Amino acid sequence: MEKLPLLKKWIGFFKPLFIVIIGGFFTACSIQNQRAEIFKPLDAQLSIKEAFLAKDFVSADWISEQWWEMFNDPQLNVFIERAINNSPTMQSAIETVSLAHDVAKQNFSPLLPSVNAEFKEALFGFNWKRDDIKLKNPLLPDNLLPSWLNFLGYTLNFKWSLDIWGKQAKLFKAAVDDMKGQMAESAFQKLILSVHVAKSYISLQYYTRLKELQLAVLKTQKDTLFIQKQMFCYALADEIDLQKINKSLSQTQINLLETENTLSQLKHELCRLMGENPDVFTSFNEPTAQFNFSFPFPENISLDLLARRPDLVTKIWAIQAATKRVNSAKVEFLPSINLASLSGYLNLKFKDILEPKGWFTSIIPGAALPLFNGFNLRTKLKYSLRKYNLAVYEYNELLLQAMQEVVDSITAFRIANMKLEEQTMVLQADEKILDLSGMRFEYGLNTYLQVLESEMICLEDEMVYVQLLQMRLLSVLSLIKAIGGGYNNPSAQIDMESDFIYE
Repeated sequence: MEKLPLLKKWIGFFKPLFIVIIGGFFTACSIQNQRAEIFKPLDAQLSIKEAFLAKDFVSADWISEQWWEMFNDPQLNVFIERAINNSPTMQSAIETVSLAHDVAKQNFSPLLPSVNAEFKEALFGFNWKRDDIKLKNPLLPDNLLPSWLNFLGYTLNFKWSLDIWGKQAKLFKAAVDDMKGQMAESAFQKLILSVHVAKSYISLQYYTRLKELQLAVLKTQKDTLFIQKQMFCYALADEIDLQKINKSLSQTQINLLETENTLSQLKHELCRLMGENPDVFTSFNEPTAQFNFSFPFPENISLDLLARRPDLVTKIWAIQAATKRVNSAKVEFLPSINLASLSGYLNLKFKDILEPKGWFTSIIPGAALPLFNGFNLRTKLKYSLRKYNLAVYEYNELLLQAMQEVVDSITAFRIANMKLEEQTMVLQADEKILDLSGMRFEYGLNTYLQVLESEMICLEDEMVYVQLLQMRLLSVLSLIKAIGGGYNNPSAQIDMESDFIYE
């Protein structure tokens, strides 16, 4: 009967604590329900079906990570591999991965117990003859009281914060997810760099061919000017015709200079991308990149795109890490338990420092309960939840952007193929017209000026053809980037029912 009041007393003492714990738990649950919704994989079957019907695409597996080999240009292969190995951009991305790995190891260290060894020596001096120190009935005579006291100690400290709720484990796993995200970001930087090199190289190829055509136009204009001058001497041509051809000749010279400037800039850019000094002359062979076949396109792109685009994988790991940090902030509402131990030797002399009589030990368990910092904990939980929501919104936006890039690239590749086919027919017609004009000149039915005029039209249409050929190659690069450039990380697939719910 005497124990009942004592039991009631203990219940009354712990009742507020239980109310605080339960209240904090339900507060955390109510806050975490404010999380954002993650978009599910988007469907692109309509555009894919149209692409296969147009025979511009062929059903195949995902492209290789060495996708640049599809262009059948050994020099392009060398340039891209050199850029990947030497570019400061890639070196920085690799260093960032190493940095994230170090951060993950730092977050793992609190899970381990800490042990410290410590040696102390303290020297104390006493002045027993001071006027303000008067001992009543001293145990020792004044001449036996020590003036100096040497205190020696050797201790071994042990401390371990028990992670019974998994708070630090979640933070460690979040840091590991950050590291995986940086690895995906490094792969994305590799993709961006290789595509950039290929774009510059294809542009170099276009302007090289454009320069050849502009030189041919310049020669044709000079021939036309020569004939116009001869005709002018015999009063068969007007001075206006001479001024017109001079104007066209000057404009072609300006265009040629602009093309040479662009070629120089592209060469400098390629040197920079490869990690080389742009001012040092680098010999370039004539680019021969080509893509004369249907694009190998996977039919299951809607399902596998999440694991195939490194930028999307980066956002997925960011959501994973943010989820674990929310769960870590949630368990801060629960009590924490620490275990500490202190052992060592204490004595007044060096020779007796390790004597058994100087040995001491103590075990100090401890528990901490968050009673009056609920506002701070709720603020931390809301902050981590908002970081999670930001990661989700960024992922959703990027998912929409990625799907737009896919369908836009499919359309651009199809349109480029159709334009190229039409322009091929235009060139065939120009060649026939040029041949007929030459035959008529041979039989005296046309002047040579009419032959040169047909040649000019043929050259101008060939410039358009070269430009469309460049647009087709660039649309191939856009397709390669849109589907991830051969990257694959199946472990980054999102499981809506398990990976992104709170524990």
